Amino acid sequence: MAFSKVDESTFVATIYADAMLDQDYRLGDGVCHRELRSVNAWLTATSAKTDTRYVVN
Repeated sequence: MAFSKVDESTFVATIYADAMLDQDYRLGDGVCHRELRSVNAWLTATSAKTDTRYVVN
């Protein structure tokens, strides 16, 4: 998921839910119907492993 900076305190990301296909996974329960209910992301200032990670949802 890529974020774009709008201003100093606002970022946006586009989430595509149309790739979630209803399928029969052969588990004996028939077709699974999928629905996007939430999206979570971890944000850091840099890619350093020591950075504090912030969860957004």
